Amino acid sequence: QDAPPAVDYTPTTGWVPDAGVIADNLNPAWTDQFDATPAGRAALGDEDVFLWQSVRKVNNRGPPWYPNVNQESVGCCVGCGWKHCADVCQAFQILSGKRATWKPVSVEVIYGNSRVAIGGGRISGDGSVGAWAKEAAEKYGGAPMESVGGIDLTTFSPSRAREYGRNGVPAAVNDVAKLHPVKGSALVKSWTDVKRAIQQGYPVAVCSNQGFTMERDATGKARPQGTWAHCMAIIGVRSGPNEGAFILNSWGDRAHTGPVWPADAPVAGFWDDAAVVDRMVRQGDSFALSDLVGFPERRKLPLD
Repeated sequence: QDAPPAVDYTPTTGWVPDAGVIADNLNPAWTDQFDATPAGRAALGDEDVFLWQSVRKVNNRGPPWYPNVNQESVGCCVGCGWKHCADVCQAFQILSGKRATWKPVSVEVIYGNSRVAIGGGRISGDGSVGAWAKEAAEKYGGAPMESVGGIDLTTFSPSRAREYGRNGVPAAVNDVAKLHPVKGSALVKSWTDVKRAIQQGYPVAVCSNQGFTMERDATGKARPQGTWAHCMAIIGVRSGPNEGAFILNSWGDRAHTGPVWPADAPVAGFWDDAAVVDRMVRQGDSFALSDLVGFPERRKLPLD
């Protein structure tokens, strides 16, 4: 299937590469490393895995499975990437019998807490750091996209993202968000890490400066081009001659054009080669998310 015709969109990014934070990320004494977990050491094959199908399975919705989050002119991509990964984690909890309902989480809350509660408000302008979102999601959790603390979070609001990124998240919202924490995340540093994470149901929030073309080719792939200081969500892997990862963007359903593969893939994303993904995660601020404490090895995913 082809995506809808392209319309005007704002290719806003927002990842801030902090050298000190990245050094701490790469230090096993400070940050859990995915390759040191049971899941990271698992011996797996070349199975294709499409994690967006887990969300479709729990909410009975066809593509796209996600609320149409378009960050527009606000550099809140770190919140978007982590939001999409957290949504996938919830779906796996449901399919594993550990959660009753799927509630997509608020971009604005993760973004605001990462910048203010964790980052101390020291970034001028928009943007955040992947490791700050990790700490925010684990410490403050994710508020559901519904009425929370008297505030309607049902629809993503770029202006609210900027407000929370400047002034912080209201306490009444955080009181609810803390009920929904991400219970574990670990640094991914290679294509092998990414492939093993996705094959066991752990989505990856990837932060890098790699840019891409906006048009997909016949295999659903976008060619690497230019620079995006950006965070996105890796939610699929495939093997064979087009081995690589599916990357979900946060610029809306009409930003990318061209065929998608497979037919149910989100139109807001694209595939890219394993070598490109490897280069992206080696920048040291990309994390796999777990819905449980730690990263147990998973031999079979509840997607069949």
